[in-house]
Amino acid sequence: MKALLALLLFIPSLASADLFEIRQVVEAGKGKQTVKLAKSGEVITLSDELIVNEKQVAQVSRDPGSKGVAIQLSEEGGKRLAAATKNGEPGKLRIAILFNGKPLTAPFVQSGPLGKDFVITLSKEPDAKALAEEIVEKLKPAIPAK
Repeated sequence: MKALLALLLFIPSLASADLFEIRQVVEAGKGKQTVKLAKSGEVITLSDELIVNEKQVAQVSRDPGSKGVAIQLSEEGGKRLAAATKNGEPGKLRIAILFNGKPLTAPFVQSGPLGKDFVITLSKEPDAKALAEEIVEKLKPAIPAK
């Protein structure tokens, strides 16, 4: 009986987990969660505050003519991202893109504030293509149909 009760208490936390998240990268000690970037092995600390989740994503696609991924957010998502990036110093402010709590990438914001439409640009074409495909593949089922 105790095991069943413990399981029932755990299930709501599973249901509330976000598939896709954007969080700000903060100085070590200023956030509770540290994660390791798979490709580089770099350990980063994430803000406790969720900026955007999959509910605010309207569209994801490969950015034509660049080495990037174009992400379009809902009005609410755009406002939240703009508020989170408005005071950041370009080249120093960083956001992390996570799927199921695992960081996929953590780019530096080159100009801000970011808003409803933004592009994550990578330095190498194969990396950009792989990132775009991964984000699109993982997010397609979560993006609400129009």
